[in-house]
Amino acid sequence: MKPTATDIVYFNSFPSKAGWINLSNKLNPADSITGLVGYGIIKSSKTQLLEELFHSILLHDKTAIEPFNIIDLIDLFGFNDTIELLKSNSFQILNSVGIKPMLLLQDDKLRTIFYRDSDTTYSPIDAISYLDKCLDSDYQSRYKAERNTILLLAENNLRNIDSNLTETIESTILSELNYDLNNINLRKSLNLQTINYNSVEKSEGLKILRMINLNRTLILSKNINASTIHLDAEIQNHLSFKLSPILKEIYEVDKSFKLFNEITSKKRIPNIGELYSKQILSIQDIIALRNDINGKIFRSWFKSVNYDENEVFEKLLSSSRSIRDNIKWRLLSWIAPTAIGLASPVLGIISSISSSLTESLLTAWHPNLFLDKILKKTIDSHINDFKTKEEHERYKMQFPKIGRNDPCPCNSGKKYKNCHGRIK
Repeated sequence: MKPTATDIVYFNSFPSKAGWINLSNKLNPADSITGLVGYGIIKSSKTQLLEELFHSILLHDKTAIEPFNIIDLIDLFGFNDTIELLKSNSFQILNSVGIKPMLLLQDDKLRTIFYRDSDTTYSPIDAISYLDKCLDSDYQSRYKAERNTILLLAENNLRNIDSNLTETIESTILSELNYDLNNINLRKSLNLQTINYNSVEKSEGLKILRMINLNRTLILSKNINASTIHLDAEIQNHLSFKLSPILKEIYEVDKSFKLFNEITSKKRIPNIGELYSKQILSIQDIIALRNDINGKIFRSWFKSVNYDENEVFEKLLSSSRSIRDNIKWRLLSWIAPTAIGLASPVLGIISSISSSLTESLLTAWHPNLFLDKILKKTIDSHINDFKTKEEHERYKMQFPKIGRNDPCPCNSGKKYKNCHGRIK
């Protein structure tokens, strides 16, 4: 994909159950249909999905998700932290609910169609109304204030897809599926017998839905000019076999996630998703890491080297602190004013800046400034605070009658309030 001014990752790695649903037309209840929906994607752990999302937030300008994924965010983070994430301006919500595939049951075969969620089976619905409907279904009368806040934030972060293009996108998805079903290598890898998307074997319904999901992701990504896509591993396996005369582009999955995992592993930086799950890091801590000036420069640098493993590790291991030869000038004009804007709102309004100041900012910067001085240091500090708090709670349980000015039971010679009784 061609690089864009805003680095957008289309995030399609949420769990997605598969199942049969029955849709009826409220204007004509007898007119009902039964079909298979969902992709049968199950995450091995909550921590894995948390880590993928946090890395996406730290490494990309925008993470594009769909309206129904906000329910996934609420399941992961709860209402309050979901609200904080949506406030962080790191997400785009795609108005894509009109493009939902279903395998319609007809006799003993399945036929590919696209369905709508609305009062009638065949009428489209906008993203915010759809999200409101999902929230009402899942939470009924509970969390009314939080739900209203989420609807407002989702609307503020909405990325519209031209409704006039909906039918074009749907027909392109089906054209892609037709090419897939005639792709011998792809069919062989999936062990598929189906050759017509309007006559799908029941036993192969889930495989076909996953292929549709991949095509849908690629086409929507192209529509919003996403820089890359983040796919579930089950769907990602299909991508290497695709040969598309329609899309005419080579699509790469998000390389940043795997590479950043390797970097944090070598630097012994703990799993951020696990730290969040254990309440060692808060959502505010993670957003602060994203918004830190070194975090912003790291994001730009990481993208500028195209997530190339050799180039990244060469830079991380180098003693040089200059990246002026590795980063594009169009990024420099953003970095310097942003740095000044953080230091002084008055200076931040200046639209241009001298090249000498820009250069001096970058010659003093190195990716390890973010990885070691910001990311690792912040995480280590929070881990130490968490251990101190745990020790404090343990001592309170073991010595409930100890006074603040009593000697600490650890025999350090300090008063309890200055030792294990101290909380930062």
